[in-house]
Amino acid sequence: VSLYLDKFSGLCQSVLHECKLTLLQIICDHGLFVEMPGRDPSDRNYLSSVLIQELFVTLDHEDLSLRAKAARILVVLLCKHEFDVRYQMTEDKLYIAQLYFPLVGQILIR
Repeated sequence: VSLYLDKFSGLCQSVLHECKLTLLQIICDHGLFVEMPGRDPSDRNYLSSVLIQELFVTLDHEDLSLRAKAARILVVLLCKHEFDVRYQMTEDKLYIAQLYFPLVGQILIR
């Protein structure tokens, strides 16, 4: 995943950005593959961090279809975290809400 995404670093063309989002969508759709990022900075989950970064970039993009795709990816990920047995403790749910809340705000602003 890292090698694929690194090929597109620094490029913000719609077609290339669409490819990155499609890859992240496929990864998010694959069962419980995307774990919640750890609370400790040394315990960060690479895929979650990349996903959050790409969603922030996409939600600032002018292309409405890309923003809609990013919003759908976020909804699916939040649903998966909600029903994931690993994250049913109250503190886990609060952490997830704090982590993704800025992205929800980005969607609502646009």
